Amino acid sequence: MSRERRERAVRELRADAAARSPERPTRRRRRDAGPFTGLGAALRRLRTRRRMSQRRLAAAAEVTRPMVSAYELGHTQPSLATLGRLLAALGTSLAALERTLAEHPAPRAAPTDETDETDETAEPTDDPTKEGDDA
Repeated sequence: MSRERRERAVRELRADAAARSPERPTRRRRRDAGPFTGLGAALRRLRTRRRMSQRRLAAAAEVTRPMVSAYELGHTQPSLATLGRLLAALGTSLAALERTLAEHPAPRAAPTDETDETDETAEPTDDPTKEGDDA
């Protein structure tokens, strides 16, 4: 099979697969941050300062690359033993990690407005004086 025919066949197969499963969400490049973003951001910062790939860090710390990604995105938190291996692979200490966390605190969630007037759980009222000041 020639290269052109093979490439055309691959394109057709991909088009068929896309047509058969339109409900399948496209893969996002960056996932939403999880609850452990402070630690994950610090690990990523330490790793990128050393110009180390996630794959290389994973191999050195004896974890999988997707786990390193999950730690960095804050979706999960490493155990103390794994954190120790990650820090050793990065050639740093827990004190350096704490300094990085102190220098770059994790972003906090925006506070919710408790005086929201569009509360759908509120009981409807027939009293016209309790509605808005439209007069």
